[in-house]
Amino acid sequence: IFLGLLNVWFMVKYLETKSDRYLFLAGATASFVLLFKQNFGAAIFISSTIGLFFLPSVKRLQGFMKYSSGYLIPLFFLFFYLSLNQALGSFIFEIYNITFVKILKEGMLSTSFIYPDIWYRQTGRFFLYILPLAFASLALLNSLKKNKKLVFVSLFSLFFYLLGIRPTTDLVHLAPLISISGISLALLYKPYKKIAFLAFSFLLILGVYSVLNRGYYR
Repeated sequence: IFLGLLNVWFMVKYLETKSDRYLFLAGATASFVLLFKQNFGAAIFISSTIGLFFLPSVKRLQGFMKYSSGYLIPLFFLFFYLSLNQALGSFIFEIYNITFVKILKEGMLSTSFIYPDIWYRQTGRFFLYILPLAFASLALLNSLKKNKKLVFVSLFSLFFYLLGIRPTTDLVHLAPLISISGISLALLYKPYKKIAFLAFSFLLILGVYSVLNRGYYR
């Protein structure tokens, strides 16, 4: 999550300074996220790549080159290190076998989106679970209308949710996705101050309640 946020910050800094080094650093952080957690890595890769399409056409190819170089260099050093240790084949097999076969194809970690419970608890849990999706979708629509250069920020929240909420859905996995939705609310604050303020307040109260009553990990 930290590296994902850092990726967004580097992209924003590039828009502010037009310095290519920030695109290089954005690519590098996206690459590290992919190595640490593949679903979030895919989310950042998608959101950042789409964001590059909204650069001015004269800068687009140069931006892709800088971003790609930052993205590929950490992967190169990892694969070089694994090759020296004769572990590259095992690494690729394990990633394929666990991520694609066991998790995606066979559903090893899959759970119900909403667990069976009393109807009003299920309803409340459903609305809580889709909050990040709702905020990110509204932020994306607002960015497309008002400031397309920041589309990648709302896409970051959106794809973090879409690729993070499944296959295992519970409050433990939901917590970071809710926290990330604060970025979406920041994008919505100017046009929808009252709604964004109420949402921020609700999440803050919910967070304090969870700390005091739901245990350390959650």
